[in-house]
Amino acid sequence: MKQFINAREALVTEAIDGTLRTAGGLLARLDGYPHIKVVVRTDWDRSKVALVSGGGSGHEPPTPASSAAAC
Repeated sequence: MKQFINAREALVTEAIDGTLRTAGGLLARLDGYPHIKVVVRTDWDRSKVALVSGGGSGHEPPTPASSAAAC
């Protein structure tokens, strides 16, 4: 069966890459790449608490949406 991924090992990293490329500079990687796979808003006010949301098997697509400014 054909799959819409290049390699399982690179799936999350490639999904994050795609999200960052389409975010128009509003999102960035947290320091620690490639071992830490965390996306943050570039306008993050570090004096306030940040919400950390993680996905699991099959839940990666909605996770980047929690970094949106509308949240």
